[in-house]
Amino acid sequence: MKKKLSLIFESKDQYFLIPLLISLFTVLLITILIWIFFISLPPQLPLFYSLSWGDNQLVSKQQLFLLPIVLSVIILINTFIVSQLHPLQKVLKRLLMLSLIFIDLIILTTFLKILSIFL
Repeated sequence: MKKKLSLIFESKDQYFLIPLLISLFTVLLITILIWIFFISLPPQLPLFYSLSWGDNQLVSKQQLFLLPIVLSVIILINTFIVSQLHPLQKVLKRLLMLSLIFIDLIILTTFLKILSIFL
């Protein structure tokens, strides 16, 4: 496994390491913010905006931890896929790693939108 991870980052290409660090920072930031504001949040929060308006969108405040968990799983899956690709497929590797930044933005925006409603 260590060899495969070293293959991902063997070229000193900034497109591999920087998105991974940004994603890990985002997971850490969201988790810390949840812990900071956990007491002041109401018992139910809107998380599933794609569902019809009302009780279907609401989750308990403990389920807010789904956001960093989902982001962590996406990071692991993308990193695993990148490690399985051939070293000559740099463009696809870069696209997968850069997609982490966009996913971070989407999840961070969702989290900040939920916090802005109640704070």
